[in-house]
Amino acid sequence: MEKAEKPDKIADDNHDDEAYSIIAPSEEAPIIPYNVKSGDPLPIPDGLPEEGNQFTFRAVAVGCLLGSVVQASNMYLGLKTGFTFGASLFGALFGYAFLKPLSKSKLPIFGGYFGPKENCTVQTAATASGGLGILFSTGVPAMYQLGLLSPNPKDDIAKLILFAMAGAFFGMAFAIPLRTHYILRQKLLFPTPTATAIAIQRLHSGPEGEETGKKQVRCLGLAFSGAMSLRVLSQYLPGIVWKWHWGWWLYLMGAKQAVGIDNWTWYFEITPAFLGVGILTGLNASLSFYLGSLLAWGIIGPILVAKNIAYGSQRLPDTYPEIYDYQSLSSAFTTATHPSARYWLLWPGVLLLIVSSFTELGLNGKKMVMGIWTIARTAVDTVFRPNKNKDSASPGETDSLKDPAAGKLVPPIAWGSLLVASIILTCLVMKLKFQVQLGITLLAIFLGFLFSFIGVQSCGDTDINPISTCAKASQLIIGGATHSYIIPKHALTVNLLSGMIAGAAANQTTDMVGDLRAGHLLGASPANQFYSQFVGSFFAIVLAPSLFVLFSQAYPCIIDLEAKTCEFGVPSVGAWRAVATAVTAKGALPIPKSSAIFALVLSAVGIILTVVKYKVVPRNKRKFIPNMNAVGLGFVVNFTGYASAMALASILTYLWKKKFPRTYDVYAYSLAAGLMSGEGLGGVMNALFSVAGIGGKKYGSSALCPGKVYCG
Repeated sequence: MEKAEKPDKIADDNHDDEAYSIIAPSEEAPIIPYNVKSGDPLPIPDGLPEEGNQFTFRAVAVGCLLGSVVQASNMYLGLKTGFTFGASLFGALFGYAFLKPLSKSKLPIFGGYFGPKENCTVQTAATASGGLGILFSTGVPAMYQLGLLSPNPKDDIAKLILFAMAGAFFGMAFAIPLRTHYILRQKLLFPTPTATAIAIQRLHSGPEGEETGKKQVRCLGLAFSGAMSLRVLSQYLPGIVWKWHWGWWLYLMGAKQAVGIDNWTWYFEITPAFLGVGILTGLNASLSFYLGSLLAWGIIGPILVAKNIAYGSQRLPDTYPEIYDYQSLSSAFTTATHPSARYWLLWPGVLLLIVSSFTELGLNGKKMVMGIWTIARTAVDTVFRPNKNKDSASPGETDSLKDPAAGKLVPPIAWGSLLVASIILTCLVMKLKFQVQLGITLLAIFLGFLFSFIGVQSCGDTDINPISTCAKASQLIIGGATHSYIIPKHALTVNLLSGMIAGAAANQTTDMVGDLRAGHLLGASPANQFYSQFVGSFFAIVLAPSLFVLFSQAYPCIIDLEAKTCEFGVPSVGAWRAVATAVTAKGALPIPKSSAIFALVLSAVGIILTVVKYKVVPRNKRKFIPNMNAVGLGFVVNFTGYASAMALASILTYLWKKKFPRTYDVYAYSLAAGLMSGEGLGGVMNALFSVAGIGGKKYGSSALCPGKVYCG
């Protein structure tokens, strides 16, 4: 799913000419103005020595270690909620915390000056090693749910690692040629990479910056350790320290009807990760997500059940017959005539996600098409008419495209060879391991390249990477190309694998171009960043599938549609599975007619509101129009607690920013990154405990859980 939108201070387009306060090393320090829209590298603080080699063992090793932590966290969060977060800021801050003290020592390899450019290498390696998790929290679990792979993922580990390798390097190869257009010519902002570069610049801006860095790292460390500890403790006392089932508590006190509140998942989960997401996301997206949850699980769902349009089942018919489950996706509740409430609501949510995202992209289509055309024309001229650009470029254009990193660029032979090798490897893996035809694989790679433009443009403008939408679009296109396949299961396999290849390529490209933006602002070497990305990707290739196997062993319900209960809602998996099923179905779709009609109506409303938002409403009033993509997410995510936590955190953060803007500026990102990564790593530890036989299912308490049944 999409990553969290970042604060308006950087992303707001209303302040093109405003001088931003980016170098304020402490809460009391004077403001040094700098316009982030200029696209120029950040000013170098006085007194910094010249950095030599930025591609060092210590930077890459620490970056890969930190990226692995983010990879583990994102695997947990992606399977549980469909959300992930980037590794760049986490890697920048924790990398500074690790290496700055070590740099003052006389230890071999780890001693010696540690500056902002080497700090950029750390966050670049962290981003690369934290990637690929999207494959294993979306399409791969969907394949297991549909019975397209072995019953036990552990038996497929070699195949999964090869598939990860097939999708690992396109982003690096695609990103390098896109750098000139999107970073130098268009000067796209890329809010999160820009914020990361600013944070690194602050950390290395003298004694005051170092003091602020200590504050940020301390905040991040406390949030990380606190969230991780809470998550580990929660598996043993889930009803006390994690899930507050207040509807069930009222039921125990005599208000028998209140159990319906709990049946529809209206209980509060103390989830640090979503409190962190709420800190970063802003009021509009958070409240829109809450609106979607309220509509789906507070109004529409109960009406559907009351009118016998959707159905549920008793969880404990003998002891507590009032407790119902409306979340099942088992075969008995995924038919057109007998759907669960979750299955009925899934289709309007998925369609709204797709159409609202593509409407937004369509409204910016001219800019994206011009970008693609410019890059294609430049590529042709470079190959066939190498002197044309030099002869015809105006002096102003030549000056504006002067590259500060000249002499430190990635040689074309390096990224070109990597691209060719990636294409060959992907075609071989898809054909030999999954029996996917060469033409389909090449189509998926082409779609990944095409969607890279959309992802980079969107992320550069708004900080939102529409990877889910792009991947679903590739599923639709591939579905049309494979509709004649006789064997339905093979069509599903081809659809999901091809969608993942296209999505991974687009996602990796967007992340890598963002890293290059941070490096550009800090004056780092693009070649060194490229090599850091290459090393980090190898960590991701092994780690991502291994983590998925760990979670599938600890929580088999992740890959079992017939499971009655599951701690992991896997909403993204459900969306991928739904699209694959729909585009490969023969004959009538397994969708309730009423759900299909409502999906069309809701999507029409989404299109109208999105067009009105961007074409009619003034820019400074758009925040009052709901984000229809987030509304659709509320239908797909089958638990209201995430929306509640996000909304609460966003409201508190809004008040914090209003009242204490300087402390917000120092601590907000660190606090959010610590909360999200801490809960994620705590979830990984819980999975390890479960596999080891010492988890909450064996030793946990059911106190205050509904039906007095363990609810961890």
